[in-house]
Amino acid sequence: MRGRARRPAAAGVVLAAAISAGALTRAHADAVDAPSAFTVGILRRDAMIVPFANYDGKTWHADWPQPRKDDDVPVDLRSVPKGWWGRAGVRQTWQSWGVGQDPPSLLHVLQPDWFTSYCVRGIGLRTDYHARLPLPPPNVRPYPTDGLAVSPPRPLERIEIVPPGDSRRLRLTPMILESFNRTEREIGVEVHHPIPQAVREQIAPVIEAMYASPDGRVLYIEAAREYHDRMDPSACRAVAFGGGWFVRGDHDLYAPLQTYVQVLDCDRDGASYMLPLGIMRLSGRTFWLAQFSGWDGAQYEVDAIEPKTVERVISRSGGGC
Repeated sequence: MRGRARRPAAAGVVLAAAISAGALTRAHADAVDAPSAFTVGILRRDAMIVPFANYDGKTWHADWPQPRKDDDVPVDLRSVPKGWWGRAGVRQTWQSWGVGQDPPSLLHVLQPDWFTSYCVRGIGLRTDYHARLPLPPPNVRPYPTDGLAVSPPRPLERIEIVPPGDSRRLRLTPMILESFNRTEREIGVEVHHPIPQAVREQIAPVIEAMYASPDGRVLYIEAAREYHDRMDPSACRAVAFGGGWFVRGDHDLYAPLQTYVQVLDCDRDGASYMLPLGIMRLSGRTFWLAQFSGWDGAQYEVDAIEPKTVERVISRSGGGC
């Protein structure tokens, strides 16, 4: 059974390539003196950068074309339509950031090229990036993302992957349980829920992933509770999958900013998972950059964390079926 989807979400593994100390020094200097306009893109493991958002000094835009069935690939950088680049203009040198603690690296564009993503093809920028891990087949879903690329270089805050034993997981469990119970009751009014309310509300959702800003003020959580047959505990009947954004307030207590829950078949077709890429603070606002992907599609997002909500500023398709 598939319930009402409140929030699409993404996944992947990130690695950053190491570079020389001299190149790091140049990258840091470039970040300090960088103009206000810049572009961000996904760095795929096959060395492709896929731009998905650009900042003009005041607002975010999305000018690079999204993946489609067929597109003509420009023969070189000079042939790329000017409107694709945004205010930052043609970008040949990029700074890549990984989710881990590796330092950022500098990459250079070799040529525009096409890439396969799910059931479509897109246009990206082939670079001199060398992945540490072997390249999978191009039809893997989702294709691995190895980092975030920024040009000109900009400061980026790392997003923490909160480990299973962290006390924040236990502290947020009651709020997540309440969110699941409330939303599944609403879903049950609209469509048939395969699990009776009295049965499902005895099961606590399990937090499967938790991500935190460096100061710990903002958390993003993914959780699930599986429903099994009483006569055969090994037989799954449905899965409730969800989570969302939480913010720390007074007395070190967290409150929900935006949450979602989906009721899915046991194969979780329709679920998507976050791959956190980094945080930028611009003009007094905080933006999380992330990929959300699953079996049937991916999207790249810029999300503004506001005092009482989360605004999805940019959402671009990364391919789908």
